[in-house]
Amino acid sequence: DPELTELAKLAIQSSPDFRIYAARLDQAEAMMKAVGGSFYPNVGVQAKTGSKMGLDGTGTSGYYVGANWEIDLWGRVRASYANAEQNARAIAADQESAKLSFMANLAKTLWSARVLHIQAQLAQESAQHQETILDHVKQREKIGAASKQDILSAEINLAQAKELAFNLKNASQQNLKTLDVLVGRYPIGTPLKNQPTLNLEQEANDVITLLKETNEIYINKLDSTNALVSKLMGDLEFIKHELDNERKYTKELKAQLDSLKNSQ
Repeated sequence: DPELTELAKLAIQSSPDFRIYAARLDQAEAMMKAVGGSFYPNVGVQAKTGSKMGLDGTGTSGYYVGANWEIDLWGRVRASYANAEQNARAIAADQESAKLSFMANLAKTLWSARVLHIQAQLAQESAQHQETILDHVKQREKIGAASKQDILSAEINLAQAKELAFNLKNASQQNLKTLDVLVGRYPIGTPLKNQPTLNLEQEANDVITLLKETNEIYINKLDSTNALVSKLMGDLEFIKHELDNERKYTKELKAQLDSLKNSQ
């Protein structure tokens, strides 16, 4: 979602909370580097030049080279470094957790704004349709095809539709202001760049196409089922025919046995 990515970058740049986390993370990493330097020897160089006109009046010059290395026998340096490292990791985890929670809230607010925009569009179109219906009812009342009660009902429906459209428009505007606050902008209800458009004709065509495809699938499945049933019926007829032949053969065999018994 390009718009969500753009809003997320803007929010991270303008949010004071993220800047605080970044500063704390830099501080923790600097502390970890400072403690880690104790693992290695420290070397220092100091030089001095002077004359009899100098502060000490000795007129001596020289330099000093020194080295210092703390052997970590008892693990103090290692423990300090591990503590600084864990602190840096904890701050980084808190930052990622806050960022993830913030991004989820931002995405939810953005999609809520898009949904409310569509709902406000539908409510406005519904109010317009109710106005048309009221005009038709009034025309029917003039020719005696409608009553005063029908006009009253149409006016009530129109008032309810206008109220719903007004509430949804306000909710959409408030949602956009919330989005402005999240990304660090002044809450004026900045419109979205990629406002979803509602094409009812296209939506209806898509639904009809889906229903046709679904109907064709069911028809194909029904044809396959009918073919399977026909095959099973043919198999049953074959089995019935074989059973009849078996009965006929058994009857003939029994008659032959009876004949043999009688001849004996």
